[in-house]
Amino acid sequence: MKRYCVIARFDEETDSLFSKWKDKAYSMQKNHYADKPWPPHMTIAAYEDIDEIVLCSWTMEYVKAKRQLPIQFNSLGVYTHGEALDTDVIYVNPCSSLSLVDFYYGFHEKLDEYCGTLGFEYSAKCGNPVFHSTLSICNKNDFNNVFDYLRDNFIATSGRIVALEVYEIPFRLINRFDLIND
Repeated sequence: MKRYCVIARFDEETDSLFSKWKDKAYSMQKNHYADKPWPPHMTIAAYEDIDEIVLCSWTMEYVKAKRQLPIQFNSLGVYTHGEALDTDVIYVNPCSSLSLVDFYYGFHEKLDEYCGTLGFEYSAKCGNPVFHSTLSICNKNDFNNVFDYLRDNFIATSGRIVALEVYEIPFRLINRFDLIND
């Protein structure tokens, strides 16, 4: 069964800052979880067994009338990850502005029936999305050093969502759909 995700991409300045933090966090770890290849992003949706053409068509339709979206990142967050709960996700937390919430749930007006188990936490049915941009997925033994670095270097920042990208999981870019730049 093929699996897909739709991610929101940020402007170049935000992308560069988050990439710097991600790269440093990755280099500090002794044991690596497979988070390195993903660019800075916020996951919008994840799907199982959906027609790739249908997914790309909906993404293109949704994006064509949408403007780049301002986004403010004010804090770091952590949640436990992995089947054995042996890793932690450290992420940058965007403010849940009305425009971000509307953008997110607007995308979920179609195709949520394909979210399945993989994408349930991103679906409208879940009702409690954790908006985040992952900086590191790290082993519990590496957590303190990685988190200390990120906490010490974190600065609140504003940016923009500039595009949605569709990927086949684990990491194959299918298409990028740019939002309208004012």
